[in-house]
Amino acid sequence: MEKKLPVALQLFSVSDDMKNDFEGTLKKVKEMGYEGVEFAGLFGRDPKNVKAFCEEIGLVPVSIHLDLGMLLKHFDDTIKEAVDLGVKYVVAPFLPEKYRPDGEEGHLLIDGLKEIGKKVEALGMKFGYHNHNFEFETKVGDTCLFEYLIENVGLEHFNIEMDFGWLGIAQQDHLAYINKLAGSLGIVHLKDYYFPEIKPVEERDPNEIDFFDFRPMGYGELDIPMLLNALKDAGTEWIIIEQDDKSYKYPEWSKLDCVKKSIEYYKSL
Repeated sequence: MEKKLPVALQLFSVSDDMKNDFEGTLKKVKEMGYEGVEFAGLFGRDPKNVKAFCEEIGLVPVSIHLDLGMLLKHFDDTIKEAVDLGVKYVVAPFLPEKYRPDGEEGHLLIDGLKEIGKKVEALGMKFGYHNHNFEFETKVGDTCLFEYLIENVGLEHFNIEMDFGWLGIAQQDHLAYINKLAGSLGIVHLKDYYFPEIKPVEERDPNEIDFFDFRPMGYGELDIPMLLNALKDAGTEWIIIEQDDKSYKYPEWSKLDCVKKSIEYYKSL
């Protein structure tokens, strides 16, 4: 395979470790071979100090997840954390029900996302949204919520941090979305998983567990080589690895063990 894209870790994957030993965990992540990180909370740290620490140990603060409601209603105070941290990407990680089209404050959604995108760009960063599976399963009229967002917000000031794990769980076509969103996929999530429920019983592995499981990269169903090959021409700048929880299949592996196995697999390709 050609030179791979740089790889970062979504630190939610090791949230307990970050809470208990913030600096020590960042050092371990760097020692594993990760080139950057995506933050999901600073646990009370000053973002300027975190930026300086990352520079000291050689980690790039690529991006940060910030609450959509806070961005909508308290933008100036909320965005300061991202500015001081020095990230390139600001991502809304979830769409709360009250801001969805049929929610009590759904009227704020479309114009709000457009405005956030413009404001973030004016500060020299890019704004994006991180999907789960519900955006493809929730309908807005005759279309799914994800398509509704793309159609109504547009991609001029709006990037998609496509999570290919959740996309697969929603049974969507990975390549079709890479082609459709090329140029707006600056950062993406690779999240491996095992999901037997979407397969006929006769096609399931009898040696596997019989329920959904998060996995380190290369230990699940996600076709990582195919995705990496497609993303290299889609304008993607960073691959971000995320594992939401420990694996039931491999209970002896801690969260740090899992993210270490993920980057070992990535390097092996």
